[in-house]
Amino acid sequence: MSELNKFTRLFKNIKRCKELNWQEKAILSEIISYQLDGKPFKIKDKTLAIELAMDEGSVNKFINRLSKKGILDKVTVSFASLSGGKPKRLRTITVNEINQWTQGDNAPTLKPIEKPLTQNETPKENVLSNTDISLRTLDNDKDTESATGFGKILIDKIKNNEKIEFEKVKVKLGSETVIDEATLLTFGTKKYFLKSTLKAIDKTLFN
Repeated sequence: MSELNKFTRLFKNIKRCKELNWQEKAILSEIISYQLDGKPFKIKDKTLAIELAMDEGSVNKFINRLSKKGILDKVTVSFASLSGGKPKRLRTITVNEINQWTQGDNAPTLKPIEKPLTQNETPKENVLSNTDISLRTLDNDKDTESATGFGKILIDKIKNNEKIEFEKVKVKLGSETVIDEATLLTFGTKKYFLKSTLKAIDKTLFN
């Protein structure tokens, strides 16, 4: 273990963020400390719970909340067990836009976490309303993302039933053509992924 990871660094922006509770700040600080030291954060919830004096269920809950707020990105991969048992799963967590937490003096403004649906409510995933068309117009060449690798990550999130909401905006194609398109904001690049682009990558999506 390096000198850095013998302690957790708590940055001013994290301390000043009113939209995070102390447990979320502790978890975020722990992950950032690893990330700044160039180490992938692959610590299990059980281990992190011991380090932060929390229970495992609370750690899992707060990590999911940070992920839904767009602060964390979770990638889980499965690989065969050498002993022939169940495939092993390895989760890596990274902090998106880490500079907003480690540089400057202003805590970022976070989107509010969504309330759980009641029994009689209809899930909002992938449901679009024609009345939600934004006044904003995106330039397809500058404001949208089309990288297949990034698209597959988003597709996996959708297929794993993670909370994904699309927004209808106007997208400029070329010099004159403007279309209404469903878009999804990527947290890492701050660009938008078109729903039609995701469907082009995986034709079984949204069927």
